[in-house]
Amino acid sequence: MTGTSELIDTLVACAAPVKRLRPPFVRAALWLGGACLLLAVVAIGHGVRTDVAERLHEPFFVTSVAAAVVTAISGRSGGVRD
Repeated sequence: MTGTSELIDTLVACAAPVKRLRPPFVRAALWLGGACLLLAVVAIGHGVRTDVAERLHEPFFVTSVAAAVVTAISGRSGGVRD
């Protein structure tokens, strides 16, 4: 059985350099851009609602759409951290 310090030494000796991740703002922007592109493709495929101009005058509709957008952007803010 090996000790903890021996295990750490073995892991350090075998460790390889890792590639740095892009900055969080860039990763978030790329993710949101991809999501917007996907939504655009779906909207083109299914067509835009004919009553969207009328619905944008309803406060409840605008509030619910804004809440959905904020939820999508914020992601899993209360979840377990990576």
